[in-house]
Amino acid sequence: MARTPDGPSHRRYSHFRCEEGTVTNVNRKTYTVTVQTRHSDKDPTDIQVLAPYHHYENGEGFHHLPEVGAICMLGWPSDNTPPFIMGYLGAAAVQNSADGDPERSTTDGSGSMTDVSFRSRRPQLNPGDIALTGRDENFIYLRRGGVVQIGATNIAQTVYIPVLNFMKHFSENFEHHTFAGDIAWTVERQESDPSGNAPATYVFHMNEFAQDQKASIRLQHLPLGGSGSDKSAWTVHVAPQGIDRDDGTVESEVYSMVISMGGKKTEIIGGDRSVTVKGSDSLTVQGSRTVRISGDESTTADGKIEHIAAGENIAGGSTVRLGSRAASNPAVKGQDLVQLLASAQWPVATVGPGMVASPSPAFIAALAQILSTKVLIE
Repeated sequence: MARTPDGPSHRRYSHFRCEEGTVTNVNRKTYTVTVQTRHSDKDPTDIQVLAPYHHYENGEGFHHLPEVGAICMLGWPSDNTPPFIMGYLGAAAVQNSADGDPERSTTDGSGSMTDVSFRSRRPQLNPGDIALTGRDENFIYLRRGGVVQIGATNIAQTVYIPVLNFMKHFSENFEHHTFAGDIAWTVERQESDPSGNAPATYVFHMNEFAQDQKASIRLQHLPLGGSGSDKSAWTVHVAPQGIDRDDGTVESEVYSMVISMGGKKTEIIGGDRSVTVKGSDSLTVQGSRTVRISGDESTTADGKIEHIAAGENIAGGSTVRLGSRAASNPAVKGQDLVQLLASAQWPVATVGPGMVASPSPAFIAALAQILSTKVLIE
């Protein structure tokens, strides 16, 4: 059955049409814009922006707000409902034959278009690439081959590479904070350094428990402070729940180590220390070596102990026992003994048919003086 052209079902509909326009105003509260149409010279308001997906109630989806000046295609539905923005266009420009970038001029000087480009400074993409970019150089790239790039700038980005499942981070400064601890690389500004360098700092904190307010371990690279070889290169601190991340204070430290740029090392152990070497152990000191022990020292070997040294060897202490702990006989001072024997004079007395030499009390007292008061032997 044929419908009458002027019937009710025909009067409510019209042909769908679209027209190029320019965004002239953006309402952030209502997510609508005002558009100035190019050919009909109209400026409809409260225009919705078409989205790939948007839930009418919960609001989830893909959202954007255009900027003033964006060139768009405005569509009028055939059911005479309000128009909406269908998409956006690039501005036509002359293609630069030298580098392929469009210039602002749209003619070749004679008034006719030539080598028209609609790139409009969009990023260089290969067929199949997908890009989401912002005015301020931030971006998300989905590259063919599975590569993903996410960044704020070219030197502040993360690249995901499916080959061997690589994740590469590029930045000038980097921080990562977790409940278990944090890590940070920081680069100081060149203008703040008298030498014009950009000092770099590395800090790693580790918590003993996730709910700890203070860290228990800190590993830090600090090239600042000091001069020349005295600059600190690495510091290690262990203080159970005693390291303040903000001001750097350390309380109740049980271990610390500082290594300078010149290789000098300072190590402090606040508790017992046990070192096991499962193999040969060789120590070479190209300089002086001083060992100070406030308590006892014990060296035990299943084999022989051989000590070969040039120069003087000094064993000091209130008591030095040679042989074992049972050594109790004092050693004799050799030079004093020789002098005493060389000058010894014993009175001789006639007793019966023979003679007897008896040491004098002074000689006996001198013998006591040649006995060591520290070195005991067995």
